[in-house]
Amino acid sequence: DEYAELSYDKKTKEIVEQLVQHGHGVGIHVIMATQRVAKDVIIPILQDNLATVISCRVAEKRDSKFVLQKYGAEKLQGNGDMLYKDSGGNIVRVQSGYVGNQGVQDIVQAIIEKYKRAGWVNESCIFRY
Repeated sequence: DEYAELSYDKKTKEIVEQLVQHGHGVGIHVIMATQRVAKDVIIPILQDNLATVISCRVAEKRDSKFVLQKYGAEKLQGNGDMLYKDSGGNIVRVQSGYVGNQGVQDIVQAIIEKYKRAGWVNESCIFRY
């Protein structure tokens, strides 16, 4: 879900912050998405503990500087054009394919079916989208 919307709930925000902060040490990978580039959403705890960052085009130079600690994301073309910042701080421009909502649903359904056949997933643990 959109992280900015989830972060309105104080309890949810605290849980996500703890997961990001402590999860890295035990091998939990967090994928987080937000369209709102603001200091109240992307707080320092998150910035410090998310090893890699992908940024699509942003509206202003200051937004790029805030997300990547460098300018450049404001000049991206859109349509899958993005900047990838690795854990070492290196930034690479990459191109991604577009996957719409139906494509995401198809992929999730295929994964669910695969793990159901293997006996690793039952109906009680399937999230309905």
